[in-house]
Amino acid sequence: LLVVLLLIAVNFMNRSQRQMRISEASSAIEGKKIDKKEEVEYREIRKNKEYSKVTADRHYIGEDNLYHLEGNVRLSFYDRSEGEDINLRGGEIIHDREWSHFWLKDGAVVEFKDLILKSPALEFDAKENVFSGDQGIQFFSGTISGSAHKCAYFLDQKKAQLSGKVSLDLQPNNEGSLPLKVETEFFEYFVGKGRVKAEKEVELLRGKSRATAGLLRFELAANREQVKSMLLKERVRIILVEEFEMEEALTHQAAFSLHGDRCEMEADEIFIRGFVDLPRVQSLEARGKCSFRFLSEAGSSTQIEGKKISFSLSQYGRVKELSVLEDARITEKDKNKESTRYIEGQALLIEKDKDILKVDGTESARARIRSQSSEITARQITIFLKSNDLET
Repeated sequence: LLVVLLLIAVNFMNRSQRQMRISEASSAIEGKKIDKKEEVEYREIRKNKEYSKVTADRHYIGEDNLYHLEGNVRLSFYDRSEGEDINLRGGEIIHDREWSHFWLKDGAVVEFKDLILKSPALEFDAKENVFSGDQGIQFFSGTISGSAHKCAYFLDQKKAQLSGKVSLDLQPNNEGSLPLKVETEFFEYFVGKGRVKAEKEVELLRGKSRATAGLLRFELAANREQVKSMLLKERVRIILVEEFEMEEALTHQAAFSLHGDRCEMEADEIFIRGFVDLPRVQSLEARGKCSFRFLSEAGSSTQIEGKKISFSLSQYGRVKELSVLEDARITEKDKNKESTRYIEGQALLIEKDKDILKVDGTESARARIRSQSSEITARQITIFLKSNDLET
């Protein structure tokens, strides 16, 4: 019996040494340099639950009095307050005695529930709950991926900030959907909420379409595959090419349609809302000195100008509502550019689902329709879009 008890005791002591807690290891080696330990595995238990785990090929205290983990290093924190584990990987991880500061080197990887960060080197401040790096970064979150020169990720806010040659790709899983690419100098992304802000020389690319602005904000739909809404400010210029399809039955309103043609937009500010389940524009509002120019494949064009322009579209690109306010003008040119018609007023309106364009004026600035051969002025002019008839 004594021999059996002795064997059990020796076995228990050996296992305890192999699975020592991090806190116990730290206190044991405090204040002195130790030799390298090979193939280490440390665990920390809190309230009868595993809180963290460390594995590495080697572990030692360096001349800098910091703790070094080298070779296939894996560090995991379990059961965090927000219910998400954190996994750190790298060729080397250096930390202080209090585990308040980490340096990840030689291919650093940080994994969360819905975000992966990759960089040659990263730093983690446990007191501020911030990962940061300035040696290049790549990140992946569902359908979103990107890269930048510098990064900072705030754990508590689930907020990523990237700066310096930022490039972002939104790749929907839907077959046939085009990816959206964002290039800028500063980028901020709230991972859990799907909110994005980009500043300084912002450029968006989607197929043949592109946009530039000084500031961009957009929010993703719940599936993280479609842009729910988008706000562009400061020297906004948008070029849409082949963004929409159209049924033949709707071609009678081609002058105000975005289907499959080219549209050039300029304004101080443009807000775009997309369909929930389609990668297409549902509504658009522009402010400032606005100019929208629609070019058909046949060669005709329609230009809309005003201080404030808003319209909503069907899923096929047909204009359902249109509002142009203050110094409003529509310029129509035929495919040969031989015939030009101008429609001017203080307000130009197409009411919801009505094929009627109302041109409102004032006593001093009357509504006007003019071409090379005629001119009509009135307090109000109504144009029936299907028949092109007028009523004053």
